[in-house]
Formats: sequence, structure tokens, C-alpha cells
Amino acid sequence: MRILDRYLLQEFLKVLLYSLFAFIFIYITVDLFEDIARFIDKKVGLFTIFRLYLYQIPFITVLIVPVAALLSCFFTVGVLARRNELSAILTSGVSLNRTLFPLFLFGLLLSLLIFFLEDVIVPYGNQKKRRIERVEIDKRPPTNPYYKRDFNYLGAEGRVIRAQLFDGGKKELVKVTFFEFRDESSLRKRIDAEKAVWTEEGWIFQKGVMRTFDEAGEEDLLSFEELPQPQLEETPEDFSREEKEPEEMSFRELKRYISKKRRGGEEVGKERVDLHTKFSFPLANLIVILFGAPLAARIRKGGIAFGFVLSLTICFFYWGLLQTARSLGHSGYVPPALAAWFPNLLFGGCGIFLLWWARR
Repeated sequence: MRILDRYLLQEFLKVLLYSLFAFIFIYITVDLFEDIARFIDKKVGLFTIFRLYLYQIPFITVLIVPVAALLSCFFTVGVLARRNELSAILTSGVSLNRTLFPLFLFGLLLSLLIFFLEDVIVPYGNQKKRRIERVEIDKRPPTNPYYKRDFNYLGAEGRVIRAQLFDGGKKELVKVTFFEFRDESSLRKRIDAEKAVWTEEGWIFQKGVMRTFDEAGEEDLLSFEELPQPQLEETPEDFSREEKEPEEMSFRELKRYISKKRRGGEEVGKERVDLHTKFSFPLANLIVILFGAPLAARIRKGGIAFGFVLSLTICFFYWGLLQTARSLGHSGYVPPALAAWFPNLLFGGCGIFLLWWARR
């Protein structure tokens, strides 16, 4: 069995690597031809284009690995079936489950690897890609974390800070509004001030109005020239951190972001769908192997072209179902967990049925 395990994994890995290189090349080529006019108009250098696509390779890899894994299943197991080698293995007393076990185990390891890639490498690549597009292609100035207009910040314990301007050099907020919540829907305090200045004792709000609300919603109004707020934990260094889009965040960063938005009374349904997807999509690599391996064992007719077309059809259906479920989750029509996990549950259930069917 060790010889058979090595043989299956070697054939599977060979096709997987070839498929990955081919799909990455096709993806980049198609995308390059779509954007070539923009690159020429903006006089983008070849090295800049090379770096732009280099940073996209981790994202492309995460996107196309399920397709390559399914194609590898159809090729590896399908060849065994068409040559009657699979029949010989089964008649020798080895079960189909044991024969396909190395592929299932590799699918699990591949899912863990893709999760690491998506959680650590892809966010970094997306940040670099966005910076290249902004600075080197669109010729816009780089974002300055020490100087921000229309500034919004989700702080600890449900605090929300908004300002017309944040000046990190002067350590001050201009035209600032501060919200502090009792819970997700109950406002405890609001401060509107001309300016908030950072000192050694903490933040001092200047020339404004503070409104406090009790649990019944009754308002207490206080006008002030200066109002120290030393309990605020946020510092100018916190505000100076570069803001990230959700697709540029790791799992932990996105989880903290959701927690801050929830404490601030904001809707987090879309972000919760994305959080669940960070787990569910890498697991698709195991699901497609569980789905494809027993199906390939039963299909004895057709060649490589048939397996290629069938792989693309199944993966496009999975991707379309995933995008539809995510859209419904983003819109609030289905719970976030169900929106992210439904395609895996459906294909996983079909895979278990196909495994039972192939053993008959």
C-alpha cells in the first residue's frame, strides 16, 4: 500500500503543479491583455507590471487551486479506472476508501496550506498591489497615515471617533465628534468639539458640547471651552496606522474589526460572511477531492479533455453557488455562517454520496 500511496500522490502532485502553472499563466495573460491599453496610456514600465502581477500570484493561487485539485483527481483516478488498474486494486481486497485515502489526507493538508496562504500572504500581496496601482499606475500620491481627511475610527469599548481632519504631526483632531455607547444600540455620550488635542495627560477637547444620555434616553447638555478625556485609550499612533480593506486583513484583524464595528452599533453582516469564508473557501480543496475522486472512479469513458471540461463545469458551478450565497449573506437574506458554508455542505454531502455509490 505504501507503493500505491506514493504512486497516487506523485501522479496527483504532478498534474496539480502543471495545472497551477497553466492556470496562473492563463489568468495573468487574460488580465494583462484586458489592461494593456491602460498600461500603455499611463506609460507603466515593464518592471512595475511584473511586480503588480507578482503580488497577485498568492491571490490567484488561492482562487484556482480547487480547480487544479479537481482536475488532478479526474486525471489521476480516471487513468487508473480506464486502465482497469483500479479494478485490479479493488479485487485484490483493498477498499476504495483505503485506495483514495492518500488523496483525502492530502486534500486536508492542502486546505490548511491554503488557509495559511490566504490569512498571511494574500493580505500582504493585496496591500502591495493596491499601493502599486495607486502610486505607480494611477500617479496619485501615497496615502499619508499621519494626515487624514474625513477620518473615522472604531475604538475600544464601542467608541466611535469621527473628524474632518486628523493631523498626526500636531497630534490633533479637527471638527471632531465622539460617540460612546452603552451597548450596541444605546448611546451613552456624544461630544462635538472644534478640536481635540493630545497631551501628556491624554485627549483634551476644545470648544464644544457634550451630551450624556441616561438609560431612559434623557439628555444632559454641557458646553465647554476645554474638556479633558483621559479615559480614552486611543492615541495618535493608533490613528496613524494604515487603514486596511477587509480583503487585506488576516482572520484575527478582521475579527477585531468586526468586534469594534459591533460595539459601535454598526451592521457587521457583510464582514461576518467574509470571516466565515476565510475558513470555508480553503476547505473547498478537500471538498472537491472528496467529490471528484469517487466520481472519477466511476467514469471510465472519456479522456483528458472530458475530465478537464467536467472539472471546469463543476468548479464554475461551485464558484457561482458560493458567490450567490455570499451575496445573499451580504444582503442579510441568509445567516452569515450559512452563506459561507452552504456550498461546502452541499458538495460535501454529494461527495459522501458519490463515495458510497462508487463502492457499490
